Amino acid sequence: MFDARTAIAGLNTAVNVLHVQTTGGLSIAETNSILAPFKAFWDALASYRETGSTTLIGSRVLISDQSNWTKPVGKPGAPGYVGGKWSPPPTILGATALSSTAGTGGGTIPPQLASVVSWRTATAGRTGRGRTYIGKLGSNAMTAGNVTAAFAAAASGAAATLISAVSALTPASGPVKFCVWSPTLGVSREILTGSMDTTFDTMRSRVK
Repeated sequence: MFDARTAIAGLNTAVNVLHVQTTGGLSIAETNSILAPFKAFWDALASYRETGSTTLIGSRVLISDQSNWTKPVGKPGAPGYVGGKWSPPPTILGATALSSTAGTGGGTIPPQLASVVSWRTATAGRTGRGRTYIGKLGSNAMTAGNVTAAFAAAASGAAATLISAVSALTPASGPVKFCVWSPTLGVSREILTGSMDTTFDTMRSRVK
């Protein structure tokens, strides 16, 4: 699992957490090769991100066996709820963080707005879906209050390219899968498709 961070305004940062699944461990070089397609994904959207904005991919990279995850018990806020946890905790990998190509999309739109790439697996429902927020957008990413159609199409194409590029990686430990991680069930599922529509969403904290 690794992060993709975009500075939004002041100390506010949009953080996407992304997951890939492998059969075994990874070397640093193999980890770096996995980060490269994700940089290419954000690079492909540079013309719609605010001029000068960048996204840092992989400033924190963690690896763990999903069997080390203890699933949560109950529902957050309900009596008796116990949060999930890793035991032992994930290992930090010293990968080389990659900075995306700087945006060229003009001045900023309201910084709390983001376009959303929706990821789908073979499983329906919340545990089989994921979302990536693309923030710090330029003025050309918005048309009449909506995500510009050309931007949505470009992002959907970049998502398909990303999925293919990750699945083509061949580290020594075996195939790599871009996936959705469900902490509720303690399982990861391979992402099959990704797409962006023309509706903006508001970036908000998912920290619990």
